[in-house]
Amino acid sequence: MNPFNARTAQGSPAANDGVSADRFNALGIPIDNLDMQTAVEQVVDLVYRFPRDRRARYVSTVNVDFLVNALGVAGGGARHPELLEVLRSSDLVTADGFPIVMLSRLMGTPLKARVTGADLVPALAERAAKEGLRLYLFGGREEIARRAADILQADNPGLEIAGVESPMVHTQGEGLMTFEEDDERIIDDINRSGADILLIGLGNPKQEQWFWRHRDRLRVPVSIGIGGTFEFIAGSVKRAPRWIQRTNLEWLFRITQDPKRLWKRYAEGLIKLGLLVAPLLRLRLRELLLARLWGRTPSAASWTHFSGPNRASAATVTLPRVLTGKTLERVLRDMRAEPRRDTLFLLDFSATRRLELGAMQAMFELGRCVASGRVQAVYIGIQRPLRRQLSAWRIVDLFDGEQVSAPDLHLPLATRQHADNIPLRFYATDAALVIYLHGDIDGNQLRRSGLESVLSLVAEDQHCVIDLRFARLLESSAVVSLHRLGEVLGEDRVVLAGVNGSVRRMFDVADMPRPLKLINDREQRRLMTAA
Repeated sequence: MNPFNARTAQGSPAANDGVSADRFNALGIPIDNLDMQTAVEQVVDLVYRFPRDRRARYVSTVNVDFLVNALGVAGGGARHPELLEVLRSSDLVTADGFPIVMLSRLMGTPLKARVTGADLVPALAERAAKEGLRLYLFGGREEIARRAADILQADNPGLEIAGVESPMVHTQGEGLMTFEEDDERIIDDINRSGADILLIGLGNPKQEQWFWRHRDRLRVPVSIGIGGTFEFIAGSVKRAPRWIQRTNLEWLFRITQDPKRLWKRYAEGLIKLGLLVAPLLRLRLRELLLARLWGRTPSAASWTHFSGPNRASAATVTLPRVLTGKTLERVLRDMRAEPRRDTLFLLDFSATRRLELGAMQAMFELGRCVASGRVQAVYIGIQRPLRRQLSAWRIVDLFDGEQVSAPDLHLPLATRQHADNIPLRFYATDAALVIYLHGDIDGNQLRRSGLESVLSLVAEDQHCVIDLRFARLLESSAVVSLHRLGEVLGEDRVVLAGVNGSVRRMFDVADMPRPLKLINDREQRRLMTAA
């Protein structure tokens, strides 16, 4: 039976493609808020997405080891950037360890439950037997993987096992030099097997790296990193009784099974987790204290749209002093709903001093959207207090790219898609027409540039701001042309901005009887963003 003929793909709201899904962001890694039943539903839905785009999808089951391996304990960059990217890009991420659930509760965004690989695989096997989906067991010791397959089939009559493979795979060292040749047969066997779900039991980070480097070649709808789950199923490693699992003390039971090896591992893991989350806990305590003393500060983002010629458009989004998750989610939705796909968004954080912890996932999504090119945006004025918060959240790396200071607001506007042979670029807002002049400017160039046509766009209640910060030389003939514009529009409505020393001297040399008004960057910004 081909299950794709029997069911229409519904799509999984848990896939990491927006802020609409319910997630807790654990130090820059989104964790989906699921219980076991919902997790099984989401995995099956991901399977049925495959015929639409033929994209292999990945499910991560994250515990403390994953966080430590990906992020490290010290600040700065990621300890394992590739692993961090896999976890951030996974289509579904479950909380395998109770410390992740506890962290979500401390941060005020509690997850419903643990969803461990050891529990997910048997639940999926039961569902797969009913749906006619085929499982492939990959990794672990061969006798253990084979034993796990036999048990799953015995417990779930009708379950199809597409294959069992326990090869040696290399993700580091000398063996990495030949990984394409070594893995080619494995990939071909998996693809020919007709498997719907690939269970990868190589342990972290090996299983994530193996999937990531072969993600474009795999023809299995869903792969799941399940660590040592085969050993639990096969019985070679005992699981705690159900009542211990329900009290979230399974880690203590496991230590009693192998105390010499495991107590040190768990102790180190908890210490490292404590060092990782300490900055977040400080932020959480501060947030609770501020909320008790002053309550929640209302916050909203204000928008200013800039429209220009040849489909050029931009929008400045001025973000508030205290930024909440709901405010940022609305901004993201509005950005994604923008009908002109080439719109440049100028995200102005100059006034923002604090982000609520509830905004962490929305900030993560914003950074991912910009980094991936799904939206075109520039960050303006990210101050030191905000950067400290982003560092504590371990997502500051997403905001190190397209960033300018507040005085440089004009750079992305004036230079975006600018051709050297066109000396001007302009944008219209509700309050002003802003004209940027570039390079060496003379009167003839201004006439050929179509400046007079541009000025016809100035409404009676608008100012005309001529920005000269990108002009290298303004010849005297150009100075005369600009003064004539003042006579046409009215000298009180034509103002000059961004005037550098060389340009200012040319106005002094010209010594016109009625000089045009000069404004500073703050005044220009007020004109450009006036409601």
